[in-house]
Amino acid sequence: MGVSNQPFWSLVAILSIGALACLPENVQAANILGLFPISARSHNIAFSSLTTELAARGHHLTVITPYPISSPPPNYEHIDTSRIVLPYFQAFSNIKVITIHEIMWKIHNITEKCCTEVLEMPEMQKLIDPKKSGKKFDLILMSNFFSDCFLGLAHVYDVPVVQMSPGGSLPHTDAVIGNIALPSYVPGPFFPYTDHMDFTQRMVNFVATGALSLYFNFWQVPMQDRIVKQYFGESTPHLSELQRRISLIILNNHFTMNYPRPLVPGIIECGGMHVKKPKPLPKEFQKFMDEAKEGVVLFSMGSNLKSVNFPDEKRDDILGVFAKLKQKVLWKWEGDGPLPGKPANVRLEKWLPQSDLLAHPNMKLFVTHGGLLSLQEAVYRGVPIVGIPFYGDQDLNMQKAVQLGVGLMVPYTDLTKEKLLNAMKSVLEDKSYYDKMKELSERLNDQPQPPLQKAAFWTEYVMRHKGAKHLATASLDLYWYQLYLVDVVAVLVVVPSLFLLSLMFMIRKCCRLFKGKKSGKTKAKPKQN
Repeated sequence: MGVSNQPFWSLVAILSIGALACLPENVQAANILGLFPISARSHNIAFSSLTTELAARGHHLTVITPYPISSPPPNYEHIDTSRIVLPYFQAFSNIKVITIHEIMWKIHNITEKCCTEVLEMPEMQKLIDPKKSGKKFDLILMSNFFSDCFLGLAHVYDVPVVQMSPGGSLPHTDAVIGNIALPSYVPGPFFPYTDHMDFTQRMVNFVATGALSLYFNFWQVPMQDRIVKQYFGESTPHLSELQRRISLIILNNHFTMNYPRPLVPGIIECGGMHVKKPKPLPKEFQKFMDEAKEGVVLFSMGSNLKSVNFPDEKRDDILGVFAKLKQKVLWKWEGDGPLPGKPANVRLEKWLPQSDLLAHPNMKLFVTHGGLLSLQEAVYRGVPIVGIPFYGDQDLNMQKAVQLGVGLMVPYTDLTKEKLLNAMKSVLEDKSYYDKMKELSERLNDQPQPPLQKAAFWTEYVMRHKGAKHLATASLDLYWYQLYLVDVVAVLVVVPSLFLLSLMFMIRKCCRLFKGKKSGKTKAKPKQN
């Protein structure tokens, strides 16, 4: 008679149940509203990586964006805003330097017009009224890029909000979540400063950061609040109250590529969430890369800027540089037809699988505009860079790359054939750039959790914990003078000052009295013969 296996299987069952009990609680399939109606193409690359990941996890996504994804799953619904939004972003495709004042003015106009025009869309009008839409949502996932006019939907559906930043944290981002960023060592987004600034730089950074905060508080917020009231009703809370529904902000940034700074629990860094494991290259690209015995240089100005818009003299300078290289060159060129003066080692393509190309071992150099997503791909793949920054955060990104020793910068205003050639040859021939980029790549890849998985986890965390209000700091409940201890400093300065002034007044009064009495006695003294 055999020995019964019942005790053994009972033990297995108990251990299995125990193991399952130890697993983190999963969020059941949730309904998530993705609000990215006003976004540049490069920003959308980061945003869509998270929305598609959440859809892959079984959640139902309703995503409002000008950029549809290819082959969406059944649980992914798209509302298209491209007809309204894309014409406004054409201004950023021209090859020219745009000042910070021009950027803020353009963005302000884009925000006001796009907010009203998008909210006028029949699909949005239906969504504003839950009775008409028949929808219920568990979370709103949205861009923090001038999109607060859509926070009225969080009030309508009474749900928490997770915001995504296409880059680092701006002053208004910090203020919304209660984070403190001191301008003494946290450089603003539009200045090529490091975290070690001299007096003049700290002063400029302080004034610029303050001006940016004033711009948001006294220009952007009132304008967007008016739009909220117009489309969601006068009884809708003020925009500053709607912002209190923001439970979490996901930054497409990482301290490895940025400057270390303190962050509250409501801000997490998930830089490079769009970078995935490299896929096999299309055959024509694979052949081109494999046959490049001296290596390949990739030249791309990103998804917003168009190389075809280079002035003729700049284009000729660039082609002249390529002709002097022994490496092959892949140039993202949006033009049709042949390019006059194109050297034999140059291949033009309207579209490039950039991230996958950077992963090829024969890729030796990446010439970029300095956009954050492009830099993240270069660092993840370990390819040194030469940057040609134009506007926005590109200067700051390239300044950091130069400081880290992983590349060189040639600002577009200084771009000449000689300067570009010298920069490219320096990076190609000096092995230290490659070595430092490999070291930086190892640090960026050395994370306990891939950035995309981290972003998805914390998004679900907010839903699991019904808004995760415990992440909020008490700073959100303080007035500005309490937060910065102005009242405390005032008491510590004013009270002792009043005491000293009173003491000085009393001493002077006593001295005058004493002097008066002494003078009186002198006058009363009789004359002597």
